Amino acid sequence: MSQLLALEWNGSEARVVVAASRGEKVVIEQAFSATLRSEPSGKEPSGEEAAEVDVGGRIAAALAARGVGRIDTLVAVGRSSIELRQLSLPPAPEEELPDLVSFQAIREFNELDENWLLDFVPIDEPTDGPRNVLAAAIGPELVAQIERTCQTAGLKPRRLILRPCAAASLLGRQASTGPARPRLLVDLLSDEVDLTVMIDRRVIFVRTAR
Repeated sequence: MSQLLALEWNGSEARVVVAASRGEKVVIEQAFSATLRSEPSGKEPSGEEAAEVDVGGRIAAALAARGVGRIDTLVAVGRSSIELRQLSLPPAPEEELPDLVSFQAIREFNELDENWLLDFVPIDEPTDGPRNVLAAAIGPELVAQIERTCQTAGLKPRRLILRPCAAASLLGRQASTGPARPRLLVDLLSDEVDLTVMIDRRVIFVRTAR
C-alpha cells in the first residue's frame, strides 16, 4: 500500500490530503487544513526566507500532530502563481505537440526561458487542422520556494499540478458519460474561488477571483 500526500497553500492556510492506493482504488485517509496567518500577539515574519520557514514549519507541525511522516508529495499551484496562455499551433500529430508548444511559448510568454517549467493540455480533439492548447509556465523562483518549503515541512515534492486542472480531472473521472457539453466548475477556497470551464473532460478556460 503506497501513500501520497497532496498539498496546496496560500497566504492564509495550507490544505492537505493524505491518500493511499489499495488495489485499483484510492482511499482518502486524512484531509485537513493548517492556518498560516500570524497570531495576533505574534511577530510578523519578514522577508521571503522567514515566510518560507514559517509556512514549512507550520505544515510540519500539522503533519506531526496527525502522525504523517515523509511521503511523496503532489503540490497544487494556484492560477495566480503561474502564467497561462492559449496557444494556436499548426496541424501536427500528438507526439509533435511538446516541441511545437515549446517553440510557440517562447514567443507568447513574457519572461519564459530554459529555467522555467512548461506544460500544456490540448483543448480540442486531434484533427487535420490547427491545434489549440492551454500552456502553463512557472518561474524558477517559485519552484525553488516550493522545494524549500517542502524540505522544511519534511516532504518530498514529486509533482507540481495546476490546482484548477486537478479539480477538473477529478470531476471528469467522476461525471457520467454522455454528450459533450460545457460545464462550469466552481471551487470555493478560503479567500478565493477557481472558475474552470470544461467541455467534456477538457479544460478550456481558467480564472481565479479573490
